[in-house]
Amino acid sequence: MAAYRYLKNGKVTETYLMENLTMCCKHRIKGKKVLVLCDTTDYNLNSHRNRIKDMRGLGWSGDNTTTGFMHQGLLVHDREEKAKCYGWAGSYFYYRDSPEKHVRSYRSNTSIEGKESFKWLGPSLQSRDRVLEQAEHSLFVMDREADIYEVMSLLPKANTSDVLIRIQQNRRLKTLDGKSVKLYEDIEEQPTIGIVKIKIAGEDKKKKKRIAKLEVKISSYYISRSNFIIDKSKYPKELKMQVIQVREHPETVPLGEEPIIWRLWTSEHIEYFDEAIELLECYTTRWYIEEAFRLLKTEGFDLESTELESGTGIRKLLLIAMEASVKIMQLKSARAVNSKEKIIDYFTEDEIELLEQINDYLQGDTERLKNPNSKNSLSFASWIIARLGGWKGYESQRPPGTITFKKGLERFELAYLGFVVGKDMCKR
Repeated sequence: MAAYRYLKNGKVTETYLMENLTMCCKHRIKGKKVLVLCDTTDYNLNSHRNRIKDMRGLGWSGDNTTTGFMHQGLLVHDREEKAKCYGWAGSYFYYRDSPEKHVRSYRSNTSIEGKESFKWLGPSLQSRDRVLEQAEHSLFVMDREADIYEVMSLLPKANTSDVLIRIQQNRRLKTLDGKSVKLYEDIEEQPTIGIVKIKIAGEDKKKKKRIAKLEVKISSYYISRSNFIIDKSKYPKELKMQVIQVREHPETVPLGEEPIIWRLWTSEHIEYFDEAIELLECYTTRWYIEEAFRLLKTEGFDLESTELESGTGIRKLLLIAMEASVKIMQLKSARAVNSKEKIIDYFTEDEIELLEQINDYLQGDTERLKNPNSKNSLSFASWIIARLGGWKGYESQRPPGTITFKKGLERFELAYLGFVVGKDMCKR
């Protein structure tokens, strides 16, 4: 009941919750090189649409048939220790007023600020200038939808931020010597600078399990500003960007399958094979934000099943869940033995006291079932929370995942409530 009143409180605005959410991230990234993972998901609230009395903040969601809203998230990870999560740098909610595309702002005489694609530029610029300004460097990692001239021209900032974007369009470009070419055809003609092997898990039915051999190519191009761009004075006439392509070598492509191929834009300067591979590794970290969305939805906090009766309340609840999700992702990133992260930076002294008591209870008699981590390390807490979530603690077992840590943290918080009440009663 208290939570319902809190979310109905007009003073508890989305802006207030957003500032709290991003402030923690802002403090953690000072002086760090970070990856800003950008992606979109939608929240389907059709199953209890009749329960919602206040539709403000809601509309048509991504498939144009359901009530809900869409969410552009910006999740920050460390660039060197890529599994290490710093938190959310921004969040942008929007919905469609009409399911009909021609009714919405897709006209050629509309600037990007009036289009849905502004989700790739506006929130990123705001996060770059307000949350990430103390980072040593920020690399914005985006999918095909962000293959937009405005994004590539405005988001990079000298020495402090760059972009890494999956290529969607086979543009006509200029090479550095001024030759007009089509991107896909020209990059294929470039020399291979190296070979990288990757493991294909085969979890997708369309792809067989294998070790794929990928040929790596790089090249630089000039992209000309489109004639359809409004406010041309805001954008340079051309951009210099680099392209990385990886294509699977024919000898590892299974019969009946298409070869793996990735093409990426980057504003970072690259010359060598190792630099290209590092950027490819940066791009693969996009699955962390996909996993974060999964945690917020059906397999985690299950926001789409909430019984709140107002659209604004549901959106505020999501921001609170996002804050809780950060701790879960941080615990997961610390599951390696003796992480450099200190437990005191994530848990209070009382929480650490309870963790130590639970640790004594959970540890087995054999060395294999003892917590192998120092009590000062966040990994110490990670091991305990994973055990509370149902992980057995054996090295031979699959490492604990996001949902396991969520369940464990919920059980720990219930135990902590009893722990605090018990301590208070003993003082009386």
